Amino acid sequence: MQVLAKNILILKHKNEYTGLIQGVESDENTYGKILGIGTDVTTVELGQIVMLDWNKSKKVKNDLYVIQEEDIIAILEEEDLK
Repeated sequence: MQVLAKNILILKHKNEYTGLIQGVESDENTYGKILGIGTDVTTVELGQIVMLDWNKSKKVKNDLYVIQEEDIIAILEEEDLK
């Protein structure tokens, strides 16, 4: 799959370290791993883990989503996931 312009391909992950109720998934305790970036993306890189506005994402299939670069909220470090 080729990602174009300022679009980013995201693999959705559930953050197992957050949330008050185990087994309940919400967009507040999920994050995404960047699998593809368009040629005009400047703020993130492949493989980074990010928080994003899931309401603005478009589902491609299964846990793959496309989102605009401006809808990335934060780039997470490994220690942020614990």
